Amino acid sequence: MWRWYVKGSLDFWDEIISFFARLDRFLGVGVNVRLLFKPLFSDYSFMGKLIGPIFRLIRVCAGGLVYAAICVFAVAVWLVWCAIPIFLVVRSIV
Repeated sequence: MWRWYVKGSLDFWDEIISFFARLDRFLGVGVNVRLLFKPLFSDYSFMGKLIGPIFRLIRVCAGGLVYAAICVFAVAVWLVWCAIPIFLVVRSIV
């Protein structure tokens, strides 16, 4: 029971966290948060200083929405995973 239920849950969340790390390499949310107020491509003209933070903020918000959707899905899958033994015990009793 320990290996299937608890260790399986811990392994599941380890995989989700590593998936978020791999996804961040594609979406670049962490980099855009750190460089939020820096202009894109070191363009320190007025337009570069204006467009850079707007573009980065849009990428951070879009990436945040993707992260939130994946997190909600992962929590739903995990809750189903945790409910399986309870369901099986109740089903065997009734």
